[in-house]
Amino acid sequence: MSGPRSPDPAELLRRHGLCPAGEACALTPARHGLVNRVFLGERYVVRIAKNPLADHAREARLALAALKRGVRTARPLAWGQGYSIWERLPGHSLKEVGKARPELWDELLADLEKIHAGPLEPGPTPPRLWKSGDSSHAEATRAEAGWSAEELEFFRAALETPHPVRPAYVHGDAFGENIVADEGGGYVGLIDWGCAGWQSLEYECSRLEEEALELALKRWPDLDLELLWKARLDLFLLLARYGRLPFAEVRRMMQQVREVRS
Repeated sequence: MSGPRSPDPAELLRRHGLCPAGEACALTPARHGLVNRVFLGERYVVRIAKNPLADHAREARLALAALKRGVRTARPLAWGQGYSIWERLPGHSLKEVGKARPELWDELLADLEKIHAGPLEPGPTPPRLWKSGDSSHAEATRAEAGWSAEELEFFRAALETPHPVRPAYVHGDAFGENIVADEGGGYVGLIDWGCAGWQSLEYECSRLEEEALELALKRWPDLDLELLWKARLDLFLLLARYGRLPFAEVRRMMQQVREVRS
C-alpha cells in the first residue's frame, strides 16, 4: 500500500492565489536536500517535506522573526502540513554562483550575529553539557569507509562524550547551498531555517564554508576549538554517509581533532 500522495507544487501556488487559474505555474525542480524537495519559480520557491523532520510552520515563524531583526532572508508567503511557499530572493545559491566577493562573508557573519542576539522563539535554555555528535554514522559506513577498530573508538569517544558548551541560538546551516548570492558573488541573503535553534557558537561555525570559518575564528576569538572541530567532524561524517563528501575529508578532520587535543 502506497503512502499519501506528495502535493503538486503548482497546485499549492494556485491554492494560495499565487498562480492564476489556467496558467502553467512554471516550476523547476532544484537539488533536493535531505529533508525537503524544492521547486523554483520566477518569483516563488515551493518546499515539500520528504520526511516528518520538516516543520514548515516553525521555519516560517523563525524567518519572520529574523526579518524583524534585519536578517536578510526570504519571506514565507504560505505554509501548511508538509509544505511552505517562499518569496524567491534575486540570485542563486552561492554553490551555483561559484564565487564570492570578500565582503560576502562579513555580511553573512553580521546576519548570524543578529540571530545570536537571542532566541527567535520561546522556550527553555538548554543544559550546558552536550554530546558533540552521533557516532552511529561511523558504524553505518564501517564497510564502505574501511574504519578500523581504533577509528570507530575515536568516533565514539569524540562524539558521544558530553562536552561543556555555552548555549547560543543559531541558524545552524549557513553553508553554500543556503547562502543566496547575486551573479557577481555579492551577498543577498540566508535561507532555510530547519536547523535553527539552541546549539553553540562552535556548532554554528562548524557548518560554515572555509572562507567564512577563517573570518569567524578571528571575529569570535574565544571559541572552544576542540568543540568546534568535533562538531565539524560530526558534519563531515554525516555528509560522507550520504555521498556528499569523500571519507578522506573525514579522516582529515579526525586529525584536526587529535591535534587540538594534544
